[in-house]
Amino acid sequence: MDKAINDSANMNYQQFITDKNTIAVSKSKFNQLPEAKARKVEVDCSNTFNKGITMLSGLLGGSIKCNSFNGSQQYIDARLKKMGAKK
Repeated sequence: MDKAINDSANMNYQQFITDKNTIAVSKSKFNQLPEAKARKVEVDCSNTFNKGITMLSGLLGGSIKCNSFNGSQQYIDARLKKMGAKK
């Protein structure tokens, strides 16, 4: 009985070492990988800091864009609060 347990333990250990030192074969080819795309982010450009970050991002090829609400967001929020949709 001890010999069978020892043999089983040795086989499992050898399998573990083999699996640990083996790199799995890739299932996809290089040209099949999806193209990486940058996520577009819109920020409120009502302050100077956000405007500067947006301009810097544009110069470096980033994807941060200005989304100016022209001060209308406070009226929208007030209306939503009055309707009970926003607390």
